[in-house]
Amino acid sequence: MSSLIYDVTTPAGYLPFNVNALQVVTFSIIQPVEGTSYFTLETKANVNGGYDQNSQKSTSASFTYNSSNITNVVYDNYKMSAVVRKGMYELYYTPSVSITGSELIVRGVVGGFRTFPAPGATEVWGTAGNDVWGLTSTAVWGT
Repeated sequence: MSSLIYDVTTPAGYLPFNVNALQVVTFSIIQPVEGTSYFTLETKANVNGGYDQNSQKSTSASFTYNSSNITNVVYDNYKMSAVVRKGMYELYYTPSVSITGSELIVRGVVGGFRTFPAPGATEVWGTAGNDVWGLTSTAVWGT
């Protein structure tokens, strides 16, 4: 079994190892700030910023966890996100296909709208009236 300790306040990065199909990976998620944050797994986007038939289906997987403080797990074949409350919890990831680590981004989102972009990504912040928005080369979010 492979494992990774990940603090949601650290910059995004690629999974540092490959994973065989049906191999369980334990993510020990550290969420040190008050309130809720997000833990996200995301397939590296293609040159057009999306996914196609050649994209790795990184999150075609099962996800289980050891705490009710991990909630609202949502995923499709290319990305997964879960709400994580303050503390340290384990999330178990079992992909249905073999995964190349350099194709899977591990990311934390803190405070509801702050993100840490993947290596090489562009990040832009702005405001419009009372709204705050952000843009990375792989995600858009706002309040």
